[in-house]
Amino acid sequence: MNMVESVAKSQITISEISFKHEGKKGVILYLEEGLGHVISHCGLTNKEGNKDDMLMFACSYVDILNTSFSNNEPESYAIRCTTIGKKLNINSNIFDSRIFGPGKGLIIDTKHPANRPEGLKVSRNMFLNIGKEQITLKTILHVDISKCWIRRPAHQFCSILRIIVCAEPLF
Repeated sequence: MNMVESVAKSQITISEISFKHEGKKGVILYLEEGLGHVISHCGLTNKEGNKDDMLMFACSYVDILNTSFSNNEPESYAIRCTTIGKKLNINSNIFDSRIFGPGKGLIIDTKHPANRPEGLKVSRNMFLNIGKEQITLKTILHVDISKCWIRRPAHQFCSILRIIVCAEPLF
């Protein structure tokens, strides 16, 4: 079960709240509708065994600011930026946040073959997670990734940094 699910048409601001999802399934924050949502100064923690993503947004002008993600499930993503149906997902920002734990970092994809997110900015973030992927780009019109710190632990010297670009064609 999702902890927070919003289909509000107006702006929602979530600030200075910690979420700890201890269930076997479900997203911590699920944002499907609306414009201009702000998630700031929050902490999100999931539990090993919950393979659902921690935060999923499929709406426009979302700002994720100074938020930490403790991803304890190796198969889940901390953040999923996606599209659902023909709804727009444009001009969102992920700034000054931290992703850590054994899970995956950020994925950008679509659930509709004729749509894709557009104009995502990812800046000044720390990808400290040791999962299989730090950043995965599947489908997006424009993404700006800058000034991020991406680290792999020293004991994993044989592993390579994972920024995966696997563009999916739009039909």
